[in-house]
Amino acid sequence: MSIFANPFKSALLIVVALVLVLGSSPSDFAADMPRAQIEQGTPALSNAEYLDRYADLLMLRLRFGAVLSDELPGLMRAAARRVETNGVSEKDVQALRQDLEVELAYFVVNLKYLIMAEGAIWPEDKPARTYRFDALSELDEIARELVDNAILDLDIGHILHRLEAVNAWTEGQPKPVDDWFDPADRQYLIDDAVVAANTATSS
Repeated sequence: MSIFANPFKSALLIVVALVLVLGSSPSDFAADMPRAQIEQGTPALSNAEYLDRYADLLMLRLRFGAVLSDELPGLMRAAARRVETNGVSEKDVQALRQDLEVELAYFVVNLKYLIMAEGAIWPEDKPARTYRFDALSELDEIARELVDNAILDLDIGHILHRLEAVNAWTEGQPKPVDDWFDPADRQYLIDDAVVAANTATSS
């Protein structure tokens, strides 16, 4: 279940979050967004594409403690069984896209708020102002990528690594200490879920 269950609230949070990050008014935000992005339909996803993006969402929720690591296999297997039985519906894709947009924006805004409130503890190997400038520039660039591109076309893993690097800077570390977004673990979750779903449907 999404941590943002109300669709209207989710849409509002996307706009508010990205306005805060980009420093624009709501009207500027809408005017700057490419028309194709505003009017885009729901893309069709194969079972494999859906599960790949769903794994990204679970990794993001793991980062914020919305799910526990021992819950991940069960959640992935349930999703794999569902799409193996029913296919990927338009509703599934819409929910996945919305959840990724909102929860990635939440990550960006949290970091930017921490920096703007002067709550960051910067590493000591470079001047604090250098880290602050680089962090804000990276967050602004990520925010623009979220606005200018369809979320399901983005490399979510790469974005999460970039966000974790900024987070590490704000905690006084030049590099992330704990690489919680492990591509091998993520792929294992997907493969295990697919095998379990295929076994269940063939038995």
